[in-house]
Amino acid sequence: MSPKRSAHHLILLVGSNPLPNYIAALMLTPKTVNLIYTEETEENKERLEGLLKKKVPGIEFHETKIRDATNPTDVRDAFENFPSSEEIHLHYSGGTKVMAAHAHTAFKSKGGIDENASYLAERRGVLVFDDGDERPIADELTLDDIFTLHGITRKNKSNSGDGGSPPNYEDAQAISESVVIKKCPKSIPKQLYQMLGKNDQPSSELPFEEAKSSADQLKEQLSQILSTDETAQAIEKMLDRFMACLAKNYQQTYERWVKFFRGVWLEYYLAKAIRGLNVGTVDQGITCRRVNGREFEIDVAVVRQYRLYVVSCTTASDLPTCKQKLFEVTIRARQLGGDLARSALVCLLDGAANGQAKVDCLRRDIKDIWNSPNTPRVFAFDDIISWVKGSTESLKEWLDS
Repeated sequence: MSPKRSAHHLILLVGSNPLPNYIAALMLTPKTVNLIYTEETEENKERLEGLLKKKVPGIEFHETKIRDATNPTDVRDAFENFPSSEEIHLHYSGGTKVMAAHAHTAFKSKGGIDENASYLAERRGVLVFDDGDERPIADELTLDDIFTLHGITRKNKSNSGDGGSPPNYEDAQAISESVVIKKCPKSIPKQLYQMLGKNDQPSSELPFEEAKSSADQLKEQLSQILSTDETAQAIEKMLDRFMACLAKNYQQTYERWVKFFRGVWLEYYLAKAIRGLNVGTVDQGITCRRVNGREFEIDVAVVRQYRLYVVSCTTASDLPTCKQKLFEVTIRARQLGGDLARSALVCLLDGAANGQAKVDCLRRDIKDIWNSPNTPRVFAFDDIISWVKGSTESLKEWLDS
């Protein structure tokens, strides 16, 4: 392998996902960057330029706007005012395939050489040069870098889940152990969901005043649902903290508890399990807003060096709901990280349907549709049993992919 490569003048084709361009610019350490973009990708160009200016001060930027990225003449004309071929480096991961092909042709027609052209092989995590040389992606990303490139802002901080905040990771561990010990992936989550709902309405949570007026009864019911011989002490401590927030009129804390009991405990548990592996930066329970004002949530996100892992957690145990959640998280991950991203669903699927394990049916369905090396991963109730018992190899294997 030759010494570290750099580019004096770097040309980037700005497409719908600016992340590969951002990584290439960090690796190639250019003095000047020319961003070729269209009207449709102008906002992406501005975000990419803004983040690079912040991360690598001193880069000089030039911009070339083209009318039609599919028109060979428009793309070719964009190269007319560039420096001599020996000084320019074309990175052609961005833009559409048609735009990349035309840009590469224009680059070669000006005498561009193979060692000065590159693309990002995202699935393998390497920068590939046309002369056959490859460089592993070495620069580390943050979740906020990825959000910035896509015009996304956080509405809240990641849940800390430490021992001082109610509820916490130990509470999630206790519920997870109860579900595993009782082997009730359906009944326990369903009972919690219904008990802390209003008039059995799925989207309506038990009002604070109503919970306060029936606190003793509420605690007894929760204890009956959750306690086992092995978890009784941990469950009792958890419920004491829950009762304390009612007694002290902590309505905001109460609302966190309700969401926790109705399913967010699984997010907490997964985040705790991943943090125990020490494989990257973990964020959990993030509410985000796009530039168009639309909001979305990320249950658990992990950034490991340059790769983003996005996980959806659901206490559902039926195939239709789990399949919908899996498709949603798969699309979200690709929107944020392209082929650099990985996605997974953690659910409580268990048992069989039509003589086949439900989780196998779901895995087969997603593989048929998403036939690629980074096919979304499905973790079901059997996986959670293994994790609770201390065997997290399946989780580690996915995070190593």
